[in-house]
Amino acid sequence: MAWIKVEIGLDSRREVVLIASALETDRRTTVGHLVAFWSWADGETTDGRLVGMTPTLIDEIIQVQGFADALLDDQVGWLLRYEGGLELPKYDKHHSQAAKTRALDSSRKSVSRRDPVRIDNGQDTDQRRGDKRREERKTKTPQPPKGGLWFGLEIPSELNTEPTRKAMVDWETYRRGLGRGKWSELSAKKCLTKMIGWGSARTIAAIDLSIANGWQGMYEDSKVVAASQPAPKLSDRAKGYTK
Repeated sequence: MAWIKVEIGLDSRREVVLIASALETDRRTTVGHLVAFWSWADGETTDGRLVGMTPTLIDEIIQVQGFADALLDDQVGWLLRYEGGLELPKYDKHHSQAAKTRALDSSRKSVSRRDPVRIDNGQDTDQRRGDKRREERKTKTPQPPKGGLWFGLEIPSELNTEPTRKAMVDWETYRRGLGRGKWSELSAKKCLTKMIGWGSARTIAAIDLSIANGWQGMYEDSKVVAASQPAPKLSDRAKGYTK
């Protein structure tokens, strides 16, 4: 990407004050004209010479009458005449590719002196740390709960088996993929109570079923639920037939 070097405090330079006075405008507007001129020149020359250019042509390009003459003024000296046209003095110092490289190196060294850990081999340490954290979030997979804990709650003995703990991790990973993240402590408590009633086998089946169907909550198969309900009493059946 093309860019030019503009120094801090440019609007307070003596030369800018003189140019603004000659153009009868304010210094900040003058800085805008200068940036427009230097940006144009950056694409026209590699050595500072503007072959065939005249003050009138420069004024036409920048759309400011008297701009080139203000730069040519001996007290300013930011534009010179030569036999083939006009020339930017000290071009290698301020506008060449080498000058831009020097400016970038100087900026990096300045930042490095203020905070040595920020710059390492030309790369911002904070940026690299952020990249590392994002990569860890992408690749980090929840591990089976250690010490019998799930969302900070103790896993009851009825569920504290390796297959059940693995299914719990699968559920956490699945919810994270939905953008739901971790449950609150209250939600985890209510879910544990429900899972205790199911037991390990039904809990694992419910987790597998819920993930397979893309459900946001953890549910059992309706057939399993129906099979787990006690059979109605004979008197209840009789009542049903007489209705």
